[in-house]
Amino acid sequence: MSGVIRWEEPPPSQTGNAGPAPKMNALYASIRADLMSKPGEWAVVWEGGKASARALANQMRRGMYTAFCPVDRFEFASRITTTGGAIYARYIGES
Repeated sequence: MSGVIRWEEPPPSQTGNAGPAPKMNALYASIRADLMSKPGEWAVVWEGGKASARALANQMRRGMYTAFCPVDRFEFASRITTTGGAIYARYIGES
């Protein structure tokens, strides 16, 4: 068995509320504003691959994108469509 051992501290975790790169935050901030302008109404906010829709919706639910925090103010649902997948979102207001 061959391998490499290198002693170093791990880099900071990329999970939690760190959020995406700033460019993505700007895009999601715009989506957030649109959702907040019509509380309670569902909107398609993303379309793409089936697996990507599920994964991205789960990240949004868990607060990995700061634009959708606090997490109890937004709802997300992923659905399989004829062309792949879609994410639906809505602003439900303050709890």
